[in-house]
Amino acid sequence: AASGYQDFLPATALQTSFTLFVVIFGFLGSAVILGSVTTALSEMNAISAKHKQKMEEIQQYLRVKEVPKRVRRAIADFYSFAGAGDSANEDLEDLPANLRLQLDIVLNRSLFLKVPAFRECTPGQICELVPRIVRQYALRSQFIVEQGGEALGLYMIARGTVEVLSDHEHVGMLGRNEFFGEQSILSDTPEESTFKAAEITELMVLFRDDLNEVMELFPELRDTLRKHAIMRDKRRQEASRVLSLWKMKRTVPEVA
Repeated sequence: AASGYQDFLPATALQTSFTLFVVIFGFLGSAVILGSVTTALSEMNAISAKHKQKMEEIQQYLRVKEVPKRVRRAIADFYSFAGAGDSANEDLEDLPANLRLQLDIVLNRSLFLKVPAFRECTPGQICELVPRIVRQYALRSQFIVEQGGEALGLYMIARGTVEVLSDHEHVGMLGRNEFFGEQSILSDTPEESTFKAAEITELMVLFRDDLNEVMELFPELRDTLRKHAIMRDKRRQEASRVLSLWKMKRTVPEVA
């Protein structure tokens, strides 16, 4: 019996035609893939070059104005975090309102789907909420909401980390896709916690008046936010309790 592999050559005109078609199709497919990769890399390089040029112009301006090195470094860190998205977004401000709404929904819908409190939103609610979202940045150690005060709006964390403090004591951390600031809006009472950026943080904000307008249109949204806020606080309290027990266990000396 024969073993191994054996080359088979086309024996008929039909087989030859089929073989040529497969070879040509393979070459064309490879060319399309290679072209797509090359185009994507070129676009990335163009964006990177534009961002680099922008950074050089900013740094040159700051040096001419004799801005301290520490401040220049903080500004560079911010632009490195924020990227070139803001300038591109500004170029789209002239779009017609209807087209801008469609773009906002495409850009921000994924955030709504990731934030637990908004996963249950109907298309109508999303269309009302999305155009009202404002992007903000908080620098490291910046106080966003202070205990005893009122939040300017509902804050959703797109990137970064926020520290939660109560009576100046650390009680937890909030990360990507979590929200805060709803207490003073939903219950009209002062905030019980302070929220401080642990690093440069990108926030998507629904300001108080805008959120209240949407909740007047959709009263059930208030109950949804309150429900998820309670669930979030329970998770945070449980994590804090576990951490406290772990610290106590480490400080208690072992009995010989």
